Amino acid sequence: MTITPGDFSLLTGLRVGGDSLRVDPRLWERVGALEWFLGKVPPLHSRGHVDVAWLSKTFMKAEILTHVSVEQLTRAFLLYLLGQTLFANKDGSVHAQFLAPLQHLEAIREFDWGSSTLATLYGNFGACSRDKKPILSGHYRILELWAFEHLLQFPSETKHGDVDCIPRYERWFPYSYVVADLILVLQVRFDPWGGVPEDAPLARSRKLDCTRSLLEGPFCRAWYLGDRGASQWRPRAEVLQFVPPSPPASMRSTSSMSKEDLKNARIRDWAGLLSKRKTTWSTAVFS
Repeated sequence: MTITPGDFSLLTGLRVGGDSLRVDPRLWERVGALEWFLGKVPPLHSRGHVDVAWLSKTFMKAEILTHVSVEQLTRAFLLYLLGQTLFANKDGSVHAQFLAPLQHLEAIREFDWGSSTLATLYGNFGACSRDKKPILSGHYRILELWAFEHLLQFPSETKHGDVDCIPRYERWFPYSYVVADLILVLQVRFDPWGGVPEDAPLARSRKLDCTRSLLEGPFCRAWYLGDRGASQWRPRAEVLQFVPPSPPASMRSTSSMSKEDLKNARIRDWAGLLSKRKTTWSTAVFS
């Protein structure tokens, strides 16, 4: 089992798919650009990182005078939010590169925040499991929410909101839980989203659950390999007799991918590409 694209969208409210997130790793070197984005030049460290505490302290009681200052305050809040959630790290900072996609506020919903967040999380999973990092970065709280939905040891009722609310994030805040050392198959809810209409906007991400899809983040790329988590989207009777194939060697490292490979692997749209991916998957993997 894993955190699938469908799990991620229905838990967080962020779709997987859309325009690739365009960040600018060198933006922090341009003082004029920083001032235009925020109205102030933040103190920087670690090659372009801004302390989220500075953002909170500086903009919490900022004076709003013009339309421009409203936009600057909005960018500061969103940058703070990214540093506290989707791209959180142990240093309590967020890179100034994330100001670039916040340039036109009316367009930020078009970016693929879901793939970027999920790629970052997958990359951190790998780094921690291989002892390359001592702590998990990224939107790690999604692990807790995922467990609440999939593992039956957690309470099925909550005093906080509709149990079937979407995004499900709202159901589990605030929350409490216990940890078990052993989870049995009978204690697992493989598909907690059965009641969500297939045509619901966030449910579109579930179409990616049965694919091999390249997720692109600001720090790394990561493959989502749907065949490795087939128990979450295939009927159980089939899964018990299904041994997923090992991923090709080309999928074990994304650093050497050519521009053409990237172009073909990107998630670009919801209509044609997703239906094409599903067809390709069924013939290539299960034949």
